[in-house]
Amino acid sequence: MTKDEFYFWSTMATLVVALCALALTIWQGISARQHNIISVKPKLKFSAITGTVSWELTLHNLGLGPAYIQEMKWHIDGKSVGPIEFNDYFQNRFSDKAGEVRLDLSDYAIPANQRVTMVAVGFSHNTDIAQELTNLISMSVKYTSAYNEVFIEKYNF
Repeated sequence: MTKDEFYFWSTMATLVVALCALALTIWQGISARQHNIISVKPKLKFSAITGTVSWELTLHNLGLGPAYIQEMKWHIDGKSVGPIEFNDYFQNRFSDKAGEVRLDLSDYAIPANQRVTMVAVGFSHNTDIAQELTNLISMSVKYTSAYNEVFIEKYNF
């Protein structure tokens, strides 16, 4: 093997090693990004908590990252309503039967493992309003992760 051939093959070997290192670095970067996306993925879950003199609709982030609420859609008896109509309905329908009606219809960024009470109704005495509420209300929430992935969670019985 001549000196020029040796130089050529050693240059080619160096080039192959460099290209392999570049390919592995790109693959590692892609894998790290995919892992990061999964590791901050939010997962919202609705739950209705019925007590003897109370009813709450809560939204719990069971995921590992924050959930950024983009849009909330409220439905009463199958009819889509906005937050103002939803609030008015509650105040008019249940204020005389309930000891307390608390609505929190604000936009949120819900951190991981946090619970937000969306609707809370406290009754002045033991009634069947809780069952009526459970059958009456449905809602959906459109939210995003820190990486702007869009998710929708629905609540209906």
